Amino acid sequence: TNESAGTGISDIYNTTSTSTAGAVNNLQARSVDTKAAYSRIQSEWVWFKTTYSNPAWAPVGPVKGKDFVLKLNEDKTLFVIGDCNTIRGTYTVDKNTVSGLESEDEMALGTIKFDVTGAASATTASGAPKKSCEWSKEKSFLADLAKVTSYDMRTIQLDLMLPNGQGVMKFKRNMEIEG
Repeated sequence: TNESAGTGISDIYNTTSTSTAGAVNNLQARSVDTKAAYSRIQSEWVWFKTTYSNPAWAPVGPVKGKDFVLKLNEDKTLFVIGDCNTIRGTYTVDKNTVSGLESEDEMALGTIKFDVTGAASATTASGAPKKSCEWSKEKSFLADLAKVTSYDMRTIQLDLMLPNGQGVMKFKRNMEIEG
């Protein structure tokens, strides 16, 4: 955790919140304010696979050597560096809770919604013409991302849940940029 930036777990509890009745992983969980939630989730996340609950659907992931990076910014903007294009969008988080541990096993949960409707435009984030790559996984990645309803975040892993238990998009924190 980045204690110097004031984002340690003890710093993010909403002082007006009370403990929730539930617990995260058998640990007491507390609500956190929205600003603290954005501060905690902001990072670069590398997508490594999506698993689906329907056994007829095989897990999918990026083409080897073509990482997808989901960059979540504290200002509620996002960038997806896909295997062919770079896409902009926005996201919102709500109903955030965090475990009571100050450790590497810290958990954060909440609802999350992504808006990548601009991804269908004819240009990338840089304004260059959007490339058409037949082998690209961007279309299915963005379709799943737009359906996400909630998140489960640990220090180095982010799981984005599809609605009604349909599946999970799995990401690892890009440690190269975190230092």
